Amino acid sequence: MQIFWILVLFFLQVDADITLSTENSVKKSAHCEMNRDDDDERCGAICYPIVKPLLRYAALCQGKDATINDLKDNIREKDVYIAQLKSKIELTNSMEIQLKDKETILHLKANEIVKMEKDIGDREAEIHDKKDQISIRFNLERL
Repeated sequence: MQIFWILVLFFLQVDADITLSTENSVKKSAHCEMNRDDDDERCGAICYPIVKPLLRYAALCQGKDATINDLKDNIREKDVYIAQLKSKIELTNSMEIQLKDKETILHLKANEIVKMEKDIGDREAEIHDKKDQISIRFNLERL
């Protein structure tokens, strides 16, 4: 699009110069009789001051476009990285919930083990008491 406007301005300037030169000249055919080298020199002298800043501007715009495209690529890469991090966070949260559930189950199992150990201790005490009673009875019966 920028090159289009450069060319439009260039042709407007050239057209204006040709119009002025043909109107101001005594011989209208003098321009037509110029050889190719003279025409190139004249065109270069007219066009160069106009086209050079436009070409610099076009190069500057292309540089800015390249920079913008690089930044857009960088943003896309960052978006992909952020999506990966979000996925990892979700996975970590789900694993944390599973870990808490397993910790709860482990705690309950530990409580059950303590209760069972207490029951075993109580039963061993009962067994010991019963053995003592049996041995006392047995000793009494022997006597």
